[in-house]
Amino acid sequence: VENGELVGLKPKTILIMAGTNNMTGTKNARANDANEIADGVINLAANVRRFAQRNTKIVVMGILPRAGKNDSMRTTAKEANALLDKRIKKLAKREAIEFIDLSNKFVDETGERIKALYRDQVHLSPAGYAVWADAIKAYL
Repeated sequence: VENGELVGLKPKTILIMAGTNNMTGTKNARANDANEIADGVINLAANVRRFAQRNTKIVVMGILPRAGKNDSMRTTAKEANALLDKRIKKLAKREAIEFIDLSNKFVDETGERIKALYRDQVHLSPAGYAVWADAIKAYL
């Protein structure tokens, strides 16, 4: 974003889906906590706002459920989403930035991921993408 990727573009809406990969550690980087993830996503949204057209609506999407309902990454995602919701509500007063959390569309009544909507514990299946696409139509 900071290298000019938005220069000359005039989208009506930019959807940001970020943060899930920050929950997994690698040999080169540790996993981030919920606050760090929220800070990073807010920073990304602020940079998009800075470089996007003023009338472009920015929609930040919450981290979708991954792994089992009692997995620590699920807790981190819920905490990060709560922080994003709170922080983006403050930004929304002066910027065209909105937060949406679609988590409830990807879990059943017990809170478990709906496995048919995922290819694995993270990535959506074609059926999952169909649910996601239908859910974001109202924001586009």
